[in-house]
Amino acid sequence: MKRIKFFLTCFCLLMGVFVLTGCGGKEKTEELTNQFVSKNESFQISAPKDWKEASDEIEGAILIEDEKKQLSIIAQQILKSQLATIAETGEDFVKFYKQTTTSSFGEAVKITENPTIENATLLEAEEYSIVENGLKEKVYVVYLETEASYYVVLATGLEDAYKKKLETLKSCIASFEEKEEKIAKITAPLSDTLLWFNGTYALITTKNMGNLSLVGGYENNDTTKQMISTALQSSWDVTDKASADETLKWLLEEGHNSDLLKSYADYELDSYTREELIEVLEESQITGMDAVIILLEYDAVKKFGDKAILAWDLSRAMQLSAWYYLAGYYTYEEAMDQSLEIAQLLQKTYTSWDEMIESYMYGFQYWNEDDISDTSSDSYERKQMYEQLKTKEGSPYQLDWNITLTKEW
Repeated sequence: MKRIKFFLTCFCLLMGVFVLTGCGGKEKTEELTNQFVSKNESFQISAPKDWKEASDEIEGAILIEDEKKQLSIIAQQILKSQLATIAETGEDFVKFYKQTTTSSFGEAVKITENPTIENATLLEAEEYSIVENGLKEKVYVVYLETEASYYVVLATGLEDAYKKKLETLKSCIASFEEKEEKIAKITAPLSDTLLWFNGTYALITTKNMGNLSLVGGYENNDTTKQMISTALQSSWDVTDKASADETLKWLLEEGHNSDLLKSYADYELDSYTREELIEVLEESQITGMDAVIILLEYDAVKKFGDKAILAWDLSRAMQLSAWYYLAGYYTYEEAMDQSLEIAQLLQKTYTSWDEMIESYMYGFQYWNEDDISDTSSDSYERKQMYEQLKTKEGSPYQLDWNITLTKEW
């Protein structure tokens, strides 16, 4: 009986293998008469007539198996825009994928005799031998690249079945074809206004391996709807339009900025210079993260006044507006109208992307309780992510902060 371990979430890439049953022997390459198309309709592969889908629930992927469940193929698409700060080249992508996924398979054998892929560049291929539940399995992994995407194709089976059908598996992989029209639609550039919107929460989108060229970071489909709805419920306790409205109102009217300002007043931080505050903290034996956060509050207010970490709240309000659309709680027009209002407030409050991100980073540190000077901290990682994104072609951070944002929906 087959068991699939395959997950592509908003947080990370994880890929597993199949536990399969099979038998030995050799056989000629079978004719490929059955076409399988990914759920987002952007690519396809072919297989023998007795093969069928193992799952159609994952966007940008194809999961198929033969009739006897002796062999399986997984083909996964990762848009290059999803890896803007991680992989600039195909070599970077292969390294990243190995680190996050196939490293758990054990030792790999590099394969040089591979099928010719007419519609993509074959970056690398390798083979793994795995023992699971006492069964010996083989996993053949091929890394592909097209102009817009990277692909990983895994052909798996118990050792005997795999050896018997390897040429057929390679033929299936060789049949790979990307749908140029659909890819063009998926990767079509956003208008400057919508890309600017995406820039306000680009760090979390990038962290979640979302796509900066899509509203909310993801395609608007059933898979995304389920994923975003689950995330909204677990992280925000948002389950419907009423709770969505309530959460957005809290961010816009109170948020963490209100909490920080109250703490600033309670500690009477306005009565100190920064040097005096450091001395008082030392004399009071306030150290560690407590001292870091108090100094952060001081610096944020001195820099941005009563808008100290407002960018942190407004950034998340922008993200939620888009996510409410993807989850089905807001219409597209409602989400974009709300985003336009918040975006214009951001433009009035800060003078540049750098200023907005500085306020955002104060807020992230305050919420996450970490120290941006610590190179192992989440805050440091996000700041570096911003610096990298600023240099990327097509990045929202290359847009003029003060562009005229227009209602175009």
